[in-house]
Amino acid sequence: MTGVVFPQMPPTPCPIMLPTGPDMGLVMFSGGTGVGTHLGKFTFQGVECVSIATGIFDDGRWTGVAANGDQLHMNYKGQLRPDWTGAEEEVYVGGTGRFEDATGASIGELKISPAFDPMGNPLFPWPLEIVSVGHISY
Repeated sequence: MTGVVFPQMPPTPCPIMLPTGPDMGLVMFSGGTGVGTHLGKFTFQGVECVSIATGIFDDGRWTGVAANGDQLHMNYKGQLRPDWTGAEEEVYVGGTGRFEDATGASIGELKISPAFDPMGNPLFPWPLEIVSVGHISY
């Protein structure tokens, strides 16, 4: 999948559970396109809560929409590394059409390509790439 990632504006805090306990993160959105074994060509949108301090993201919700309009829903969580790569655990939780009773899981490897102005301020949206491998039943 390729797409972009960007924060909710104005920046919006969200509760997140870290290994050390509760903390606050920021709401982030993603969107783009991809080609999947079961979805074929698809578009996607996602939203998650990201800890700026640790790169941990949680409570992710993703929807992929196939060319015929069928939707596949997924929940995810993971962590970004300092080099802007990361991994996420993905769980499929139904959808619409042929994906109404979908179940399964996958692991996603992701890369974000951040951009900043000369003052160090982020220039959004940032390009996003994700490759996921797993299984799905529907």
